[in-house]
Amino acid sequence: MGTELTLQTPRGDRRYRVTQLLVTEPTDVSVIGRTPMPAITLVTCYPFYFVGSAPQRFIVRAEAIAP
Repeated sequence: MGTELTLQTPRGDRRYRVTQLLVTEPTDVSVIGRTPMPAITLVTCYPFYFVGSAPQRFIVRAEAIAP
C-alpha cells in the first residue's frame, strides 16, 4: 500500500494513493459506496488466473492526494 496512481483526465492529472487492497465476494457492493474524501475504486475478477465467472473480486481503493 502507499503506491501512487495518476489518472489522466481532460481536466488534468489526478493523483491518488493506494490505501486498501482486499478480496470480496461479488455480492459485496459496499466497496463502491460513498467515501468521506475523493477516492477511486478499482475492481477486477479474482483469482486472476480464473477463466469464466470468477468467484471473488479484487479491490484496490486509493484516496486523492491534495494538489
